Amino acid sequence: MVTKNEYRDLGKMLEVTDLHEKDSSGEYYTWTNNQANVVIYSLIDHVLGNLSWLQQHIDFKLQILNSGVSDHSLMCLCRQEDKHPSRTPFKFKNVVTNVLDFKEAVRENWNNPMFGATAMCILWKKLKRLQLVIKSLSRTFIGISRELSKAREQLTTVQKDLLTDQFNMQIIKNVKSCTMQVLNLSNLEEQLLRQKSKVDWLKLGDGNNTYFHASLKSKTRKTQIISLFTKNGDMSFEQEKIAEEIIMFYRNLVGTKSNQSDSIDLVAMRQGKQLTSDQRESLLMPITEEEIVNNIKGISDIYAPGIDGYNAKNFKATWSITKVDVIAVVNEFFEKGLIYKAINCSVITLIPKSNNANMVKDFRPIACCTVIYKIILRIMSMRLGKVLSAVLHQS
Repeated sequence: MVTKNEYRDLGKMLEVTDLHEKDSSGEYYTWTNNQANVVIYSLIDHVLGNLSWLQQHIDFKLQILNSGVSDHSLMCLCRQEDKHPSRTPFKFKNVVTNVLDFKEAVRENWNNPMFGATAMCILWKKLKRLQLVIKSLSRTFIGISRELSKAREQLTTVQKDLLTDQFNMQIIKNVKSCTMQVLNLSNLEEQLLRQKSKVDWLKLGDGNNTYFHASLKSKTRKTQIISLFTKNGDMSFEQEKIAEEIIMFYRNLVGTKSNQSDSIDLVAMRQGKQLTSDQRESLLMPITEEEIVNNIKGISDIYAPGIDGYNAKNFKATWSITKVDVIAVVNEFFEKGLIYKAINCSVITLIPKSNNANMVKDFRPIACCTVIYKIILRIMSMRLGKVLSAVLHQS
């Protein structure tokens, strides 16, 4: 049994040297006495580093392996290889709304006639067609990090020139121009990184780009499932087997549909509180533009997009152009009770619950829905919430 006095000096040393433990995955304990009668497990092996080292090696993963014939577990610190998909899906960049000709380009594309069986089908086709315009406008921001580096070098050069001739008006103007260029590019890069990393704004000084870079890399590593224990207890490293294990886990969790369902007990239902005629009519009232606008404003601009690649920022920035189609889609759903299959699709991603996630149950599923689906769901929830609240408060 290790007492606090025995590791007090070690704790002070770690505090003085600003050393922190590297997160690990796999086995938790790193040592055992291998005794059957009185078995002991302990976590006595660690990998430590300061903040600078941990940030430089953020793409390294510490894996605790099986001990084999030893009483100590093997510790493997290795770089994780990025696994990029063969085709990068479209994702709306919020910063593209700052492009000078953004609204004009969207309006010209959106107002071109599009034919479809339903309003939802037409809206979906327009959004797919608009992707080419957004991609073209987004090319402006490709290589923005390189442009920022060049702008900073140029600013350093003109600042050196100013030291030799401090009252030269042309050099002063050049310094001011280069400074504005650096600030503008830095702001654009920060907006891009902030959306990718989905980290709340932190006022840390001149810019948070380094912080967002590190956060983005860390998020990418966490969402990659490199290895996974199967239901048989075997460790799998093949992506196909990992995907198969995940699908089977949730398929068994959901179960199978039943051909028979219990009927509703109308007698029991009528004994409780019921909706008045006015409350029932309030649920059936036509959806107003104000309701739709308020619900779009309630969706964060940095929420992950759905399968179409668009987030709420796109609809907020182009509302004067797209509102007719969006309102028609929402009203169509509440009138007919049907939704276009593509709009109803969600992208599922698995987020680890802990640093030692190595089984499917150790991950939390997150559903990324389309903005139109979110609007419809929010309107339904708000209307039902108001009515149910009124019913519960009835005397």
